Amino acid sequence: MADPFISEFQTTGDNGNFVEVRVDEGYDVSDLRIAYYNNGGERMQAVNLGAIDGGGATGDVYVISSGPINSARAFALYDRNTGEVFQFVSSGQTINAINGPASGETSDDVGTHTGSQSMQSDDGGQTYYTQSSPNPGSAPPPCFLRGTRIRVPDGWRRVEQLRKGDFVCTNTGPKAIRWIARRAIDFSSHDARDKPWRIRAADGRHVDLSPQHRVFVDLAGRTSGLLPVRLMPHSCQRIGLKRAVYLHLLLDEHSIVDANGFAVETLLIGAQADTILPPNAPRDLSLVPAAPILRRSDLRSQGGAAYPIPFSDLKHQAAA
Repeated sequence: MADPFISEFQTTGDNGNFVEVRVDEGYDVSDLRIAYYNNGGERMQAVNLGAIDGGGATGDVYVISSGPINSARAFALYDRNTGEVFQFVSSGQTINAINGPASGETSDDVGTHTGSQSMQSDDGGQTYYTQSSPNPGSAPPPCFLRGTRIRVPDGWRRVEQLRKGDFVCTNTGPKAIRWIARRAIDFSSHDARDKPWRIRAADGRHVDLSPQHRVFVDLAGRTSGLLPVRLMPHSCQRIGLKRAVYLHLLLDEHSIVDANGFAVETLLIGAQADTILPPNAPRDLSLVPAAPILRRSDLRSQGGAAYPIPFSDLKHQAAA
């Protein structure tokens, strides 16, 4: 199990500072604390992580913005029970802690950010970069790997060939694309846990998706819904790519599309719209999931076996 780490933080905003902590899925955070330090190295306050804010391929996410955070210039992430300090970080300066959990330590100056920027890490806290669009609480959005075939009313089209306004076939009929985004990742400098997963069907078909992308599955004939591919190791495998180009599709409503015969979701924004979408992306969208969202606990309670349902079968179910 990987150590908890500070995945993003902001210390230069006038009143919007935050620190984001990422842990492995299901990690018990009851003893984890964030200690705020001022310029003089004094611990001002320590706070717990609070309620979970999100999750994804890279674990559970907690965002802390309570207490005297707008005066904080460094953050120590530690275990109050064992006293272990996992990280002591700052931006643009080093802070010498004179008390508190990091007493005697000098903070790691991980780089500079100004105004509305933040510092972000995608590799477990090993390195940080300046993030121009802070996104506290957001996991990487679910994406299709470039080359994925999407069914459209007149046949098939590769996802990278689709454009805003094009219609795609969904579980409730053709719908227009409102927004498309593209993201290229070089895994030599990015968290390898975001590498795509491949689902294979018995007839040889496959589809490649980001780890958190959900597909419509049947759980041992007892329930069905949308489950992230990363929770289906019996029918999926991670692809060892060095570089990936991901694309995600946003419709007016969260929908299920035909991706090479598999029933796969479009982008579901929810409450994280303002942290994921750029200013020019639409906001007047339905936030209702197209099908029940399944979690690891559902998988375990139903015997641990999930079977992808072909899009054609999903259409038959909807018509029945």
